[in-house]
Amino acid sequence: MQASNEELQSSNEELQSTNEELLTVNEELEHKSIELSFSIEDLQNIQNSLDAALFVTDARGYFRHINEDARKLFGLTAENLNGPLSIPNETGLAMQVAANIQKILADGERLEFRAAIQGRRFHVCMQPHIGMHKATRGALVVFHEVTEFVQITEKFRRSEARLLLLASRQEATLNALPAHVAMLDSKGTILVVNNAWREFAQNNGFIDKQFGVGANYLEICDNAFGIDSEGSDQVSQGLRDVLAGTSNHFLFHYACHGPNIKRWFQLVISGLQDSRNLLKNSQRHL
Repeated sequence: MQASNEELQSSNEELQSTNEELLTVNEELEHKSIELSFSIEDLQNIQNSLDAALFVTDARGYFRHINEDARKLFGLTAENLNGPLSIPNETGLAMQVAANIQKILADGERLEFRAAIQGRRFHVCMQPHIGMHKATRGALVVFHEVTEFVQITEKFRRSEARLLLLASRQEATLNALPAHVAMLDSKGTILVVNNAWREFAQNNGFIDKQFGVGANYLEICDNAFGIDSEGSDQVSQGLRDVLAGTSNHFLFHYACHGPNIKRWFQLVISGLQDSRNLLKNSQRHL
């Protein structure tokens, strides 16, 4: 009888010890559950703070997680969780996403494409959702709106096309003029010259393949010496006056004789009223 009591007491002690261990384990599990709950909440807050619609699917294509932007974009609710993929099928979008999920599961590759939803433009990124043991469990899908970027890009392209058209018309107009014409910017740099300018340069031994484009007209005048320097100070000052806006025009007559010909020219510098403060510098044979 005494032996039975001792065995019973020993069993009770073991049970008490086991209960204490279970209590400890339960406390640890409770702490871990709280930590996990905080981690999940933090993850949800991070996902909801993204400026993009995001959802995660399982291997069947069923929703496993939907952030707030995705709920708004696709009109989803909590009831859609663990349910089949439900997004607008504009231009076959739903079918494309579903097919890409299967491709991601098979190949494990990241996929990107553009999509349109109700007139809005999106850049879509899809990549594998990796679970434990590095196994692909589904897909992570992100819709990042690029509507404003696309609109700005298209506006820029239209503006560029208009500028090219205007430049083409300007070039045609300049080339139709018989005078030697150069367009200068507000610092005196030569931007463009016409055919008459280029033809005169070629016929008179000018060796610059750009025919002076990119050179600074003020520096050319300031650095002139010898026979070529005659009147360069006056031209330089006249150009500076027009650039500064203190004068609208500048006229200058000068000689530029060739080996077998006597030539005189009239130089006209005029300001052009546009956003770039361009100048027209033209030379006419007298």
